[in-house]
Amino acid sequence: MSKIDTATGAINAFEQANKIHSPPDFIKLSDFDMHFWRAIMNSKAYETWTEFDLIQAANLAISQATIQKLTEEIKAEGVLVKKEGTNTTIPNPKIDAKIKEVDLSIRLSRIIHVHAEATGGRAKDARGKNRSVRDARNVMTGGSPLLAGGLPLND
Repeated sequence: MSKIDTATGAINAFEQANKIHSPPDFIKLSDFDMHFWRAIMNSKAYETWTEFDLIQAANLAISQATIQKLTEEIKAEGVLVKKEGTNTTIPNPKIDAKIKEVDLSIRLSRIIHVHAEATGGRAKDARGKNRSVRDARNVMTGGSPLLAGGLPLND
């Protein structure tokens, strides 16, 4: 069902909002990686994830965690660092590493359709389903789309 236009569809959205896939057993994610995994899993409806998507989502979670770690290291070390063995300052090499990791992250996001256009842009069927699941999560965590006019029944 691509739109929530029935009570059954609304109930399904609430059920989907409670579900989250586990990472594939053969890919080990750290506790830090898991923050990104949960965010990625919540970006689209539970039933739309394929086995291949889950593998790529695990890689994306690792990539996002790496980006965050590099960002913190660059903040601590500075944009310019001393070249080893000299007095010369050079751009922090971690900036290039971060740029490459961001590029990988963008590519992985496109592969599994969790980039901005897929989750909120032109993909109308996915957008409606994803929005209804987000609304259901919002209600379950104390927010209420009813205050803003109710669940979008004909998105």
